[in-house]
Amino acid sequence: MEQSTVLNQTFLHDQEHASISLVRYTTDQITAIASDDVTSVLQQVDPQAISWITLRQSAGRSGIEQVLRHFDLEERLIEDIINETYEEFEGDHANCLYLEAAIPQIDAAGHVLQLTSISFLLGRHFVIVYEPCDTGAFQWFRRHLLLGHTRAQRYGTDYLLYLLLRSGVIASYEAVFRVYSDLLEDLEDAIFSNPNDDQACYEQVLEIRREIKPLYTEIRELLQNIALIEDMETQFVSKGVRQHMKKTLLYEVQELAHEYLRLRSWVAELVELHRANVNERTNAISKVLTVIATVFLPLTFITGLYGMNFHTMPELALPWGYPAVLLVMFTLAMVAIMYMKYRRWF
Repeated sequence: MEQSTVLNQTFLHDQEHASISLVRYTTDQITAIASDDVTSVLQQVDPQAISWITLRQSAGRSGIEQVLRHFDLEERLIEDIINETYEEFEGDHANCLYLEAAIPQIDAAGHVLQLTSISFLLGRHFVIVYEPCDTGAFQWFRRHLLLGHTRAQRYGTDYLLYLLLRSGVIASYEAVFRVYSDLLEDLEDAIFSNPNDDQACYEQVLEIRREIKPLYTEIRELLQNIALIEDMETQFVSKGVRQHMKKTLLYEVQELAHEYLRLRSWVAELVELHRANVNERTNAISKVLTVIATVFLPLTFITGLYGMNFHTMPELALPWGYPAVLLVMFTLAMVAIMYMKYRRWF
């Protein structure tokens, strides 16, 4: 068991950088190979066993064509595989069922969302996964499969595809949503703790809104594809696995859609909170300006009334006229301030 664990760890490390990897298994045996030599790996494919092949972009067009020829698949599929744009689900091909899904990833340093298009080709005795670069999405399942901790060995390739979609694709969306939930929670706390200086938080919220926007399209397409597989009479997916997809996968993808909408609502609430803070600051400034204008309005009237009437200025006939007018103006200002304070206007 210790030697097997060491071999598994070596394979897990090698397959991250290899152009092609193969996990071949039966009910009582598992073999794992990773290499840059496509030919040598294909020679290890056993028609009597189930083969899970992972192709990388480094295999090149020729390597992908070689794999397609080995399994007698239509070579026109290569255009769908290497094309990064989404292809509509067509159902069964001659010898396989072709399916695409996008896997989201977040850069741990910059929290930048990236979407990687993954192609799945399901046949009678094989599942081919084209993963341009190692996303790490299938690493957990690959490790558990090699250790014999899954039920994949009891069932066929359709169940393997079901497990890959559930543990790789859907789990990736769940992990991404958890990261964004934590980010939004931190931003919400920052906005509440410092409402007078939340512009940086507001910009981060808008960035999150921009990043998660494409996820809804990918989730909706994944939901449609799984629903089509569940509804169609495909020769590559058994009735039991279709029931699993209907009971589990459809429900979990629908939950992803609900989680996306929850994040969007949360983003909208934070945007409204920022706008409320801006309005509150604007109202506070307007209140100060209103107080100043209210205090100086009667003073301006007195100054204009007597200051421009040169013949009857108080200080011309009365020595204490000017101080008296200043005292009256000061008294009016204090009365205005005390009245506004009494009315709780500030």
